[in-house]
Amino acid sequence: MGSFPVKGVTFEFERVTEIGGVPVDLTTDAGWAMVQPYLDDPAALAAASPTLVPVWRGTTGGDGPAAGTVTLRALRVGLYLVQQVEKPASMTSDVQPFLVTAPMPTQQPGVFNYDIHAYPKAIAPGVVKTVDDGAAHALGDLVKWTITGNVPHVTPAPHQYEVLDILPSGLVYADDPAPTVTIRPTAGPPIELSAPGDFTIEPSPTSVWMRMEQPGLDALRTAGDGAQVDFTLATRVASVPTRGELANNAALWLNDEHLNASTTRTYWGSARVNRMIEGGDPAEQADRLAGAGFQVFESEGAARDAVAQVEAGLPVTGALEFAEGSGVSEDGKTFVTADQGADHGFAVIRGLKSSPAGVKYWLVETSAPAGYVASGEPIEITVHPGRNPSGAGSIVSIENRQREAGALPVLGGAGGITIGAAGAILIAGGVLFAVFGRRTKTAAAV
Repeated sequence: MGSFPVKGVTFEFERVTEIGGVPVDLTTDAGWAMVQPYLDDPAALAAASPTLVPVWRGTTGGDGPAAGTVTLRALRVGLYLVQQVEKPASMTSDVQPFLVTAPMPTQQPGVFNYDIHAYPKAIAPGVVKTVDDGAAHALGDLVKWTITGNVPHVTPAPHQYEVLDILPSGLVYADDPAPTVTIRPTAGPPIELSAPGDFTIEPSPTSVWMRMEQPGLDALRTAGDGAQVDFTLATRVASVPTRGELANNAALWLNDEHLNASTTRTYWGSARVNRMIEGGDPAEQADRLAGAGFQVFESEGAARDAVAQVEAGLPVTGALEFAEGSGVSEDGKTFVTADQGADHGFAVIRGLKSSPAGVKYWLVETSAPAGYVASGEPIEITVHPGRNPSGAGSIVSIENRQREAGALPVLGGAGGITIGAAGAILIAGGVLFAVFGRRTKTAAAV
């Protein structure tokens, strides 16, 4: 959230001449060492019995670049406490007291700044929404959202804290993991609220409503001014919109104030795989092949492991798992090229997490069409947000080499041993038959 200057705020300047009875002398190193802890934590000054001398009072005003400013000139060398004493009705929170020194030290040792600019800010009510889709890759995966609200003051006591999360088409609410609400005070450990006592959740097909109940409101008041509240919920990606953007909005009601969060997005796309004969044209349906099975991998290393498993006749592991609606087979992992409508020999993978710059995935052919040899290399594909009318966004075309006449498929593992044993039995049988036949013929001649 941005900040802007406000007219009509009155500040009082007081010079701090002593702290705990010790004079403040900023012409010495000892004086700077004494005031440093209070510069780091201005709130600690009040407990240190400071001696304050009123210097000046002024109100922010002006127009143009000087709007919302106040200037105090000819300050003596020393430490100054600045406090807000009045504010306009448009300000909903106060500027906290702060300290300035004249002069101000710079990052260069021994160099001081005598032209001082201070930009105090009031903690304003506000709401920010963030997304966590780092663990999501395939349709059906979880995407988490956090709506953070700022609570600048708790006087009078909070009587309302409610959040409405508006789900776009393509996202559905997930009750596992359960939503969480955490209060983060400016000091001290976080406060974890529990449902349904501290807060309640009301999900619907298009939204999720979180309402803080009285025990939660009491905990928020105890947290003090400046606390933040994190409301985190989980959703599942159910479909990919045409543009590939799943934009999530949220609104916060803090007492009688209604605040809207900035829109947050997660990006998703689709991919089409054409399986062709060697030297074929992907635009020609006659050159494309049905019956090729593919699985999708997040990394090239996992894809190469899968290629080795296919060649050894072992079960393939490490592939992404997809939900219904992605075009996946019953195993949740394999996409098979097939006839789709009037088109032939391709598969569409609906629902891969993407980004505006594109995200890389790797495909592995786990089964080839009858009479063809599976590709022995991972196939890299970059998925961009969105999809075209046919349902695919990124397109990759892969050639299959036809199996040589008489060549047996390489099954590997136990399958290879079984074929070898059967061949040996057939050959032995042929030898025995030939020997038996020759003996019979000789006996007849005698």
